[in-house]
Formats: sequence, structure tokens, C-alpha cells
Amino acid sequence: MFTKNKKAQGALEYLLIIGGAMLIAVIAIVIITGLGRSNTETVGENQEGYQQLVDNQIVTPIINDVECLDATNNIVVYTAGSPTTGVSGYMISLDGNAFVGFTTKEPDQRRMTLQKAISVGDKYSIRLIAIKNNLRSTPTLSFDCVVK
Repeated sequence: MFTKNKKAQGALEYLLIIGGAMLIAVIAIVIITGLGRSNTETVGENQEGYQQLVDNQIVTPIINDVECLDATNNIVVYTAGSPTTGVSGYMISLDGNAFVGFTTKEPDQRRMTLQKAISVGDKYSIRLIAIKNNLRSTPTLSFDCVVK
């Protein structure tokens, strides 16, 4: 009669060990699966943030040429513009002064005229920025022109 109790006790201990091991395995699987979902969501959020950063990035426009004409008393800036889509306008700085707004209505319109009283021998330093969603690009390098 004592042998049946010892066998029953051994079987019960065996079942408890297997049950405990299964419980630990289930908990580990749930934790690992939860971390996997968390990482996927984090990657998605990071990707959205990166895309928003890229969308708001404005490439600096390029100044192709500048004409300082004394006959018309105007400074004409020719630019390739910014390759960024959605640029709503450009601003020009003359001799390091504050940027003056200039909005282009057509994508192929790349000529900007500044009305300024100029005379032969005057030298001007011109910089250009692009505007998109009330954000500004980095200014171009200074482009110098001398009135002839």
C-alpha cells in the first residue's frame, strides 16, 4: 500500500514540474511576442517621423546668373530654383540685408527682378532661399555682381 502512495507522489511531482516548465515557457513566449510587436510599432513610428523630416527638408536653390544693369536700374537674378516639391516662393538678400519676399506663380518662372537704384561700379552680394510651409532653406552662397 505504501508503494502506491510513493508512485502517486512521484507522478504528482512529475506533473507539477512539467506544469511549471510549461507555465514559464508560455510566459516567455508572451513576453517575446509582445516585444516583437512593440519593435514593429516603434519602427513604424520612426519611419513616419523620418518621412515627415524628409518632406519638410528644403534643398537650397541655385543661382545661375545675376545681371546688374545700370540702364534699367534693376538687378535680375536667374535661378534654377529648388528641386524640392511644394516650394511656394523665394526670398532674396542683397548685401547681407534681410531677405525680401518673392513668390513665383509658375514653376518655370526662374527670373527675379530687384528694383534698386544702381550706378556703374557698384558691387552687390546676393543670396537666395526657398520657402515651403513657412519653413526656409539654407541660404545659397553669396553671388556677387558688379554694375558695368
